[in-house]
Amino acid sequence: AYIEEMASTLSHELKTPLAAIRGAADILDEAKEAEVRHRFVGNIRAETDRLTDIVNNLLALSRIETLPAESASSSLPEVASAVVEACRSRAETLGVLLHPQIDTEPASVPVAPEQLRRLLEILLDNALAFTPRGKSVYFTTAGPTAIIRDEGCGIDTALQNRVFERFFTTPNPVTGRRGTGLGLAIARSIVTRGHGSISLTSEPGKGTT
Repeated sequence: AYIEEMASTLSHELKTPLAAIRGAADILDEAKEAEVRHRFVGNIRAETDRLTDIVNNLLALSRIETLPAESASSSLPEVASAVVEACRSRAETLGVLLHPQIDTEPASVPVAPEQLRRLLEILLDNALAFTPRGKSVYFTTAGPTAIIRDEGCGIDTALQNRVFERFFTTPNPVTGRRGTGLGLAIARSIVTRGHGSISLTSEPGKGTT
């Protein structure tokens, strides 16, 4: 049942980028102007990258959801500090102010270090991507809890209960492009398998926690 559901959802999600690639290829076949060809080659590359991300994230999600749970633990402050350092340059490139406040007290969570890092990177990357230049993202840990708050565009109230669904996505306000819609689904699966909980609050136009 799991494989059938995944295959059905994936086949639906692949149609849009594949159609975009086919359309761009048809235009390239006829276009003579270098500027037009350059633009549609860029479109093909972007959609190919999106397909690659979909496949990689879907494989990661299926491994998390179907493999037997293993006993593991990680230091939340240690992993969180590593994630902050890894994301500093991205924040600077985007012009977003990153404010980390990592608890120095030891705090262990029942998640493997690589999974915990992936979880925090997904959440922090989302916050950075949807926050305008000059605004802030706050990353705080307290005990076994991580809180990521941004001053971004927020999420429409009617959509907030769908953000952790597989393949649910909204356009990035800066680039206009959509992600794979799998990042937050992966985040939820990691947290759930670690016997934790994940939730959000959001106010359109003001930001998301």
